[in-house]
Amino acid sequence: MMDTYVDERDYKLLEADKYTFFVLKLIMGGECKLLLSDHKSLILCFTGHPFPVWIWTSDDASQEEMEDAL
Repeated sequence: MMDTYVDERDYKLLEADKYTFFVLKLIMGGECKLLLSDHKSLILCFTGHPFPVWIWTSDDASQEEMEDAL
């Protein structure tokens, strides 16, 4: 199940990729037009046009978990 908020679990997930996803970590705390997380394997964040959609997935995310985001 995808939630429309992030919490400490999500910030902890990004610690392993803290340099790659530094910008995502910053924008997750602000206003996003779309913010989805399952708090374990997937984070989606879109701040708005013309900026990109940020997607973080765990290395072991399953196909089923990816489909749940749809």
